Amino acid sequence: MGHRHTAEAPQYPCVVPEQEEWIPVVSPLHAVLQAASTLPVRELVVALDHLLRRDPQRYDPQLRVLPKQLRRAAETAAGRGVVRFRAAAALARVGADSRMETLMRLAGARAGMPELDLQFEVRDRAGVWIGRFDGADRASRSLFEFDGEQHLLTLGQRKRDARKHQGARDAGWRILVFYREELTGDLLPAGRSMLEFSGRLARRVPAGLARLLDETAAGASESAIPIRRRLDRG
Repeated sequence: MGHRHTAEAPQYPCVVPEQEEWIPVVSPLHAVLQAASTLPVRELVVALDHLLRRDPQRYDPQLRVLPKQLRRAAETAAGRGVVRFRAAAALARVGADSRMETLMRLAGARAGMPELDLQFEVRDRAGVWIGRFDGADRASRSLFEFDGEQHLLTLGQRKRDARKHQGARDAGWRILVFYREELTGDLLPAGRSMLEFSGRLARRVPAGLARLLDETAAGASESAIPIRRRLDRG
């Protein structure tokens, strides 16, 4: 869906990968603000988490947003969707490496789960590195993972996961794994599973925040990240 350009929104040139043509676009943060009146808040958080992500493979390094830049944008934002944009900005965090990891974290937030440590590195008692996990609750020594199709369909990945999970269990951690269908609809059941698994008491979730996190998209969501093309093709 297109939006009108305003003087308050500087434009930048952007190449369309499939067409190799340049088009004028607004900054990533302004684009999220423009989408705030139409997208569910959870998808706005997904977008902001991606912009905050420390990704050396980002197709355009200039698209990364620093937390202080996001805070400033939320403070100065105006126009349609500003309340929803600010709510999403307050929920955005550095550390989610995928849409589903963000949704898993938001499931915990919807149920009142204490904040997780993201991309948490687990070591054994001798200090040997075991692996990195999507989220961790240190107080209960609980780890939370999202496993996509590659974790189920690739034998090598399944073996690596099994070794990593067993190593974490031997080090005194417990692991709860989520799959796509558990995170793409109502977030509350997954969040309650996190609370029950960890034995943590739910924090109070404001009614307004609960309503925002209960929103879902009318249709299927599709990533807007361009697929990298081979540079050596003829």
